[in-house]
Amino acid sequence: MAVIGAALVLGAALLLPSQPAPPPPVPVGLSPEVAALPASSRTLDAAESRRDAAMATRDRDVADLADTQRSLGSVQEEARATAGLLGRRRAELAKVEAALEVRRRAVRAIAAEWFVSGTADDRSMDPALGADELQELRRQAVLGDAAAGAAGDAVAFLSARADALRAEVERLARGGERLGGRVDELTTRATELTADVQADEAAVASAEEAVTSARLNATVDGTDISTVALDAYWRAQRALALTDPGCRVSWWALAGIGRTESRHGTYLGSEVAADGAVTPPILGPPLDGSNGFRVVADSDGGALDGDATTDRAVGPMQFLPSTWRTVGRDGNGDGRADPDNVYDAALGAGAYLCRSGDLSGEAGLRSAYLTYNRSQTYVDTVIGFAHGYRDALPLAGAS
Repeated sequence: MAVIGAALVLGAALLLPSQPAPPPPVPVGLSPEVAALPASSRTLDAAESRRDAAMATRDRDVADLADTQRSLGSVQEEARATAGLLGRRRAELAKVEAALEVRRRAVRAIAAEWFVSGTADDRSMDPALGADELQELRRQAVLGDAAAGAAGDAVAFLSARADALRAEVERLARGGERLGGRVDELTTRATELTADVQADEAAVASAEEAVTSARLNATVDGTDISTVALDAYWRAQRALALTDPGCRVSWWALAGIGRTESRHGTYLGSEVAADGAVTPPILGPPLDGSNGFRVVADSDGGALDGDATTDRAVGPMQFLPSTWRTVGRDGNGDGRADPDNVYDAALGAGAYLCRSGDLSGEAGLRSAYLTYNRSQTYVDTVIGFAHGYRDALPLAGAS
């Protein structure tokens, strides 16, 4: 930054006070036009890798949760079906056991009768019986044998059925217990995965924020401008198109100054934050008459430049404190005009240049640059950078 501090030292003190234009709308993140531009940096690449890994973990857990919930639904349905069948088999077993008890009582009744009175066959041996009585006893014998046989067959059938039902009930009960355990297992797993997915969503959101933050100071492909600095120049152009439409200043015209004065706020390791704040602040050399600079007495008690003896140019666009009082603007909508903020400084620089009139042509722009720094070499340097940015980034809607 060979010319830092020189930009407004010679010309800025000649400005007359003016009322600042209304502030532009408060920016929320990068402008869509700037956000759409490809940008890269090692920090951004690392942040995107972490974001992609977080998203992959979330997607895996979401898929696992969906599979687990499907399995849980299937097992719950099977458990309900098993429980229903178990209930029906138990009811059937109760009926069979009741019927079996009835048949067993019938068999016991027949046996008791035969024990007390003897069977019909035994009684038919009595020689005192007549023919009719013998006939009746023989008929009773046939009926008794049939009844006893039927009761015995019923007992045997019902016993076998009861045994089969008991075995099935036991099998279904074991299956129900197994399914219940599986439901508990899947429910626990679903609960764990739900918590994992919630944590994953938070991790993805945090990673996205890190990407957004890293992108702010990533370098726009094809340039040496960070996205946040480019956004400041772009927003300044859009704001001035509303407040001073006859000026027609372009973002790339401002970027040429930003590159020459402070390497877009990164001179000597300074960084530009998401809100445009440049830290540590960029200061030009003391204007005390040394190193070829003229003497510029202190004008702000050191409020902006920290020097209460002489003035120093401040911020990424290198304003003298006295000049900032006339052109200072709030470019990021935080309620204050700060020359150490790239949004404010870009809008202030645009307002300064616009005092030269229509800047859409090269002659007008060169004339405006010359008021910024009364050096033709400076003008040539700035316009060279400006045209390079203009050709590298055909921003939609750019002047």
